[in-house]
Amino acid sequence: ADLAETFGGERKITLCRELTKLNEEVMRTTIAEAVAYYEETAPKGEYVLVVDGCGKGKVQAESYPESIADHVELLIESGLSKMDAIKACARARGVPKSVVYDEINKL
Repeated sequence: ADLAETFGGERKITLCRELTKLNEEVMRTTIAEAVAYYEETAPKGEYVLVVDGCGKGKVQAESYPESIADHVELLIESGLSKMDAIKACARARGVPKSVVYDEINKL
């Protein structure tokens, strides 16, 4: 349910249960269908969840702060180095690294 709230119910997901064991099971579905299934059937065992990416061009503006400087700061707070945060910010926004670097150095 948390994944559905975060990513939306239509995102594809693969649920892998008991990998490398006798009762190994793989289920490919959507997050909403997985939520419905596990409301009826209690999960048992160990799981690996593989969630489909959002795809190129599907990132919404509200996914990151409006300000480039705030976006870089958020990435640094999450554990990235300053240069990695600049690269990640540029990738997310679809702009060259130099644009991000210039913006944060204006401060």
